[in-house]
Amino acid sequence: MKTFTKLKDYKQGNAGYIYLDSNGKLVKDQRAMVFDGKHVGHIVTNDFDLLKEKLHVIRFVEENNIYFYLEDSLGNFKKTGELINQGDSKFAFIPLFVKSSPRNDIVLSFYIALDSIFAGQNFVLGGWAYICKINAEDLKIKTQTIDLEKLQAQLRPNPCNQEIFININKNLSKGFLNVYDINHKEYESAILKNKSTYLINTINFPSGVYFIEIYDELRNKYCVEKFIKL
Repeated sequence: MKTFTKLKDYKQGNAGYIYLDSNGKLVKDQRAMVFDGKHVGHIVTNDFDLLKEKLHVIRFVEENNIYFYLEDSLGNFKKTGELINQGDSKFAFIPLFVKSSPRNDIVLSFYIALDSIFAGQNFVLGGWAYICKINAEDLKIKTQTIDLEKLQAQLRPNPCNQEIFININKNLSKGFLNVYDINHKEYESAILKNKSTYLINTINFPSGVYFIEIYDELRNKYCVEKFIKL
């Protein structure tokens, strides 16, 4: 995704987001997005499984912090939080992707990159990746009551090197499993069927942070777990 940036007195880059249905028909057009009078530079959005709200994670044009906005079912937006960059002002927080847990806590991946005003280019000079978990209550998101016995999966060893075992609660006998990195690149997928322990070979995974998403056989999300590959 490109970014709005001020170069030679004009702005260029991402114009917001649109929703299309399965037939490619435009459902909602939010291009040229403006929040509180400020133009969006980067945006990632989370759709909650059981809520009608959406969470937008935003870096505004020519600003270096990350902002959180909740969108209700009527399309109204409300700012609910801010991730403040306390470092050098020439570095910007860039949101990569956002996921929600079963109780609606937020897992956010972002990186710190040299601002294009200083670099003269649109955020192409590397950066440092980060990941953080934010409680739903801190962003004024409604929490879900969950059955931990039903939803929990255990990973071992974590961190791992060559392989990782996934122990899934016996209440989930069939389903699906996906493994992806912080850039949402998929590395592994599996069909879960009539056993509680699965082995993932991670020897060829690059070192870093990974997520395991587990679904039941109807594709309802059971849980998201994180592990580290050394």
